[in-house]
Amino acid sequence: NGAKAAGIPRESLKVAVMRDVCVARTQEEAERYMREDLIPVYEEQLVGFGFILDEAGNPMRELPRDHPFFRRLLESFVVGTPEKVSRELKRYEALGVDAVMPRIFGSFFRNERILGEMELFAKEVAPHF
Repeated sequence: NGAKAAGIPRESLKVAVMRDVCVARTQEEAERYMREDLIPVYEEQLVGFGFILDEAGNPMRELPRDHPFFRRLLESFVVGTPEKVSRELKRYEALGVDAVMPRIFGSFFRNERILGEMELFAKEVAPHF
């Protein structure tokens, strides 16, 4: 354990997680944000930089939607209404996580949309924490 070797007491350690968040007034709208803004960024970066390999160890040029890594990636996103996002993030609090860092961004720099999501998160999700 690196902290122990550095002389850091266990009780002073903190646990944090980062999660990509798409929040909107409706579930359908939040899922559209995910499809339009979040997924394209991951597809471009994971495939473009050769992070995903096929069975032979060669970089994949496309990330199939049924690929186990892609499915796991989708499961890691927090997508939904403010109520659903709050519930999902509360799970980490129940596990003893000290901080959750939500990341809201867009692949095509839709500033109005991003700012709207951030405002909705700040007004309707953050007060629960």
